[in-house]
Amino acid sequence: MKRQNSVPILRNEKAKPRSNRKLLLLLFLFFTVILVILFFNSSLSKIKQISFQGAHILSENELRQSLLFNEGDSYFFIEEEKAIEQLKSNKVIESIQLNKKFPGKIEVKIKEFPIVAYEMNTLTNQIEVIFSNGFTMEAKNHEIMIDKPILTGWSEEYKNVKIELCKVLEGIPDQLLIEISEISPLPPTLSYDDKIMMYTRSAYEVVTSVSYLEEKILYLDNTINKLKQNNKMSGRIYLLDSDTYEPIDIGENAQINSIEDSVEID
Repeated sequence: MKRQNSVPILRNEKAKPRSNRKLLLLLFLFFTVILVILFFNSSLSKIKQISFQGAHILSENELRQSLLFNEGDSYFFIEEEKAIEQLKSNKVIESIQLNKKFPGKIEVKIKEFPIVAYEMNTLTNQIEVIFSNGFTMEAKNHEIMIDKPILTGWSEEYKNVKIELCKVLEGIPDQLLIEISEISPLPPTLSYDDKIMMYTRSAYEVVTSVSYLEEKILYLDNTINKLKQNNKMSGRIYLLDSDTYEPIDIGENAQINSIEDSVEID
């Protein structure tokens, strides 16, 4: 008889239970959640220190009052955009930058609008500082500097001209403004709707316009020096389309001596 080739029968192995793997996964998730909860309740997740940089006019207390967060609050869940918007509601502040440094440190970098002039408040008789955006606030003693002009006579009708003047003053170097002690508005004309009168510390009056100021002030000192060399120790200087000089008597009843005395400035 022929021998039949017998094929061994393979036994079906039963699948190993996966309960151990599921248990390990659940334990991992459980301990992960516990660690996360512990972390967010630890000091590592809290704000430990808030520092301010760049503020010269506003005090730290004033800035803290406008903050939407404080030491001890969550480091990870502060609303930065809302915090910046809240701080910028202060018209002294031009720009803000928040820098977060783990663990728990936040730097608030402030850029204030520069002071460009001063003004006497006729209601309070207090000196106010004027910023380049036209905003005014009561001056503190340490803010008063002799190299900034005083604005006088700027009633509400000259509000827009005053704002433009402040913008122009921001771009003029301090050394060019030292000679200017006072700036007042002049009634608008058909040719110039932004005329101003400037009074110098060397007893000259200067008539110009806000739109010409940044250009003309560059050589004002040189003009005054030339006049002094010609024994013209006071008078009125016109810095407009053409630059001219008229001798006057400086005082409450200042009058032009003679229109023929008007000379063009080289």
